Amino acid sequence: MVTIFRFLLVFGICTLVHSSGLTQDYFISNLNLPTIGTPSVTNTPNGGWMVYEPENSTIFKFDRCGTVEWAKQLQAKNEDCCVGNAMITLNNGNVALLQREAIGTSFGFRIIVLDVLGNVVWSKLYSRAGVDYYPYSMDIDIAGNLMAYVAEIPQGGGQGYRLVLKVNESGSVIWSKNYQTPSIWGASISASNGSSICRTGHTIFKINPNGSVDWAVSLQLPNTYDYYAPVEVADGFIISTKVSGTDELLFVKLDKSGALQWNEARNILNISATSNNLFGLPNGNFVTVLNPTNGTNPTLVEFDSDLQPQKTVRIGLTSSNLRILDLITNDADEVLVAGIQNGVVPSLMHGKLSSNYGGGCSINVSVNTGSLPVSSSVVNIPVQDVVVDEVTSTVTTNNIFYATNFICSQVVGKPINLGPDTVLCNDDSLELNTNSVVQYETYLWSTGETTPTITVKDSGTYYLTAKGFCDTSTYTDTINITKSEVPTPVNWQEFIDLCENENPVLDAEVPNGSYLWDNGSTAPQLTISQSGTYTVTITVGRCAQEFESVVSSCENLAIPNVFTPNADGINDYFSVVYDGNEDFQIEIYNRWGVKQFTSSKAGFSWNGRTISGQLAPVGVYYYIITVGEEIHKGALTLTK
Repeated sequence: MVTIFRFLLVFGICTLVHSSGLTQDYFISNLNLPTIGTPSVTNTPNGGWMVYEPENSTIFKFDRCGTVEWAKQLQAKNEDCCVGNAMITLNNGNVALLQREAIGTSFGFRIIVLDVLGNVVWSKLYSRAGVDYYPYSMDIDIAGNLMAYVAEIPQGGGQGYRLVLKVNESGSVIWSKNYQTPSIWGASISASNGSSICRTGHTIFKINPNGSVDWAVSLQLPNTYDYYAPVEVADGFIISTKVSGTDELLFVKLDKSGALQWNEARNILNISATSNNLFGLPNGNFVTVLNPTNGTNPTLVEFDSDLQPQKTVRIGLTSSNLRILDLITNDADEVLVAGIQNGVVPSLMHGKLSSNYGGGCSINVSVNTGSLPVSSSVVNIPVQDVVVDEVTSTVTTNNIFYATNFICSQVVGKPINLGPDTVLCNDDSLELNTNSVVQYETYLWSTGETTPTITVKDSGTYYLTAKGFCDTSTYTDTINITKSEVPTPVNWQEFIDLCENENPVLDAEVPNGSYLWDNGSTAPQLTISQSGTYTVTITVGRCAQEFESVVSSCENLAIPNVFTPNADGINDYFSVVYDGNEDFQIEIYNRWGVKQFTSSKAGFSWNGRTISGQLAPVGVYYYIITVGEEIHKGALTLTK
């Protein structure tokens, strides 16, 4: 293990991370920790992240702004290995680390789980007698289990295997299996359907949640070699490789069944690079990190699932010399990176970039792609269950000192816009908010409220002061609210009886008002001649209000409920008393809904005979009487 020289460095642009007011929205920062390892980065709850430097077994925990919350070194000697991801966040918010450690004369591997405070939750060593292990990568499946992908090599030579170890969040082994494949280096990922996609050299195979091989293929790409993990896209998997002895990077796409989706390997033509790590994005695209062979700064290329470049950005200043070795996005679509700043003594660096990969030292570049022939063949991979020893082993941690300086940084303005001055009409209210996609750390309204939004309904001047995350600035905006009401007309009548008012007038006049009646009239008054409901919309300035008046008819309608059509001269006819002039209609039905009589004359008389002239039988009948817009329904009894 490389000895860490622990120190505090404060000069020039180098400052203690714990100093106040120095956080930035986006940045690349040097942690001044000597390293030649392959660091990992992962998200933690509340927008923070961790960086793990495997060579020295050191972990840094950052808050959402990049301020170090704690820095610790595990007291477990890690034999830094190998090529894949060595840190992941579990469903419960804890973080798991993968290490290779000596156990007597052989090498096993350890999984260590820490909480967000840096406390060791559990630690287990996994091994088998007579073999050495080379841990490649670790991931988490959709059920929350840990999946470790490890090379198992017999001591003294012999058949090597790829071991997949599946353990639960407590570290207990669910199953472990050996897969016989013809290569050494590789890495694996957990796919969205619960399976795992494993790579070892040119061989790619899929295992289901029980560890059985669903399919396995071997790529035919002469003179190429690489071992990075695949990346999942919506309709398949992208695999990267490189032409041996050159800087030519190639990409191959398989569908979800393992078949070649392209009949070619697509390549990047104009950017030379030593590696091409692939990282999936929530939007279905993926990012490849191109660390250049000339030792300057990396280029990030975001491709869609058909390898069409979407964004291409070079990271770093002309004075810097960076390598990005791990990348992940957070819930805000920001990009977290970890890697190395090259120099006389290479040192650990990390950063937070915007969704467009901006960090204060990013420039857009272009990328050209081409293609080469590719083919694949189905292969058979023998599988066998193995028993791996698991030993709970305590690991302690020590706090370490650290120093940091920004390689580059950027504070993004977070202006607040409460909107234009507004007039609220009558009982209307308005929700005030920042009208910004940016979240703020604190809010203080002129009303004393501290929520992101407030609702106002009174006249006044309202203002908000908000503090942005990750900078020391505060942002303020003001809005004037004017309350305006349309007054109720002085002479307005909500109810009018035509019996008491002959040709009444609805008077809607108010100062400075304009009018629109439901019949299209724009006069302030409307003369009424018949019953009904009348509405008028009155507008004063920017505000409008609707008023309604119900005009009742004074007409009398008397409806008897029994008659005796027996020709005795007494109550032989059914008729009603109506003294109005509205349209009149009556329909009479028997109890089976068959129409017996109809008339449109208010002075009708029904003699008890049906429409066909037959005498209607004794019983109950039902009438529907329509007078103007009013409908009256009831029952009528016919007796002898």
